[in-house]
Amino acid sequence: MDDTTEADKIRYHRREEARDLRTSIIPLSLIFLLTYLILVRKHPERRLLFAVFVFTFTPIALDFAYVFQKSHFGDFPSFFYGADYIYNQGLSPYGTVLSEQVERHIFPFFHPPPCVLIFKPWAHMTYNTALIVSNTGNQVALCVLLYFLIVRKRTDSQLISVCLLLYIMNFYPVRMTLDYGQINLWTTVFICVFIHATLARKSPALMGLSLACAVVLKIYPGCLLAYLIVKRQWKAIGWCMGGMAAVVGLALVMVPWHIWESWWGCVGSRGLYGGSGPIGIFSPGGPWNQGLNGLMMRIFTDSQFSVALIPFPEVGKVLTYALALLVLGTGGGLLLWREYKGIRDEEELELGLVLVMMSLVVPLSWVHHGVMLLPALIPAAPQTVQPGPPLGGHVVRHVCLRPGLGMGLFSR
Repeated sequence: MDDTTEADKIRYHRREEARDLRTSIIPLSLIFLLTYLILVRKHPERRLLFAVFVFTFTPIALDFAYVFQKSHFGDFPSFFYGADYIYNQGLSPYGTVLSEQVERHIFPFFHPPPCVLIFKPWAHMTYNTALIVSNTGNQVALCVLLYFLIVRKRTDSQLISVCLLLYIMNFYPVRMTLDYGQINLWTTVFICVFIHATLARKSPALMGLSLACAVVLKIYPGCLLAYLIVKRQWKAIGWCMGGMAAVVGLALVMVPWHIWESWWGCVGSRGLYGGSGPIGIFSPGGPWNQGLNGLMMRIFTDSQFSVALIPFPEVGKVLTYALALLVLGTGGGLLLWREYKGIRDEEELELGLVLVMMSLVVPLSWVHHGVMLLPALIPAAPQTVQPGPPLGGHVVRHVCLRPGLGMGLFSR
């Protein structure tokens, strides 16, 4: 009887696996078809780029939409159960509530109430359906991101385009974002739309609303508002503030006030340098925090991951604020000086500088947040293959001269 039961279980799991594989292949085939139509149909010279895309994207799509569905432990469970708590049960998901009530490993829920609106569809789906939708959406976001970072870049060399594609597809924060079911890819897509609109200087509405979408998904891109202020793009700032105000107003109507209070008590008020971080999280001094706060805490503060090299937490806190001000002052001063002198070239690198500063000064700069550095890394790459030093020397020269690209290479 036990043998029969075990055989039935094996057959059942195989049927489940076959169904999930079919579920993964359908959106994968559609993605390949659309990519071919956009990339190759009118540009036969891009066939090599398309072939490399298929070669690198296929295992990613199957792994993260199929294999990881069986052993998923990242951030997606907190999104799903957080939406269930807020919209179906009217309860706060912040702090340690999810870990205590749900019988599986769940990271704490951090997102502020306005961002919670994007998770509302999960409250009306089963877990597996929501996971499939989330994974497929992330794959689509990755394709859109590749379009902005490679196809629209229009380099003179297909070799450079292929190298950029390989770089992005093997960029560890991208793989980690897919693995954890995070929303950073869509945030980065909106950042790319903002950068494209800013460089084109044609639509303040598109500039402002795309930045508002990025800020709603992840607060950090709000640092780009400083760039708009320096450039005196007042209409774009107005559109951005208006878009964010509309989302906040909608959240005030749809999300109960006690959940706002819970977010502030468990997350918002605990996001300072040198602190213990939001309730329920491990120490911000952990190796996954890539910003200045994480670095200083690893040096000056004991944690469950390491012993402080110099055990003076208060000194570390002061130094963190000082370094953050130094980074912001130096980068901001450079932007102001260029604006004062009327220098208009390499504006894409200026925006990349803001993104690099953002990743350094935010209190929690997890590895998967490095996806938002991609718009800063790609402009730092060479535009053409030029005669001169060997390829190795060419790479070293660009890594040394372009700090954004270096940060991407060594972010892991």
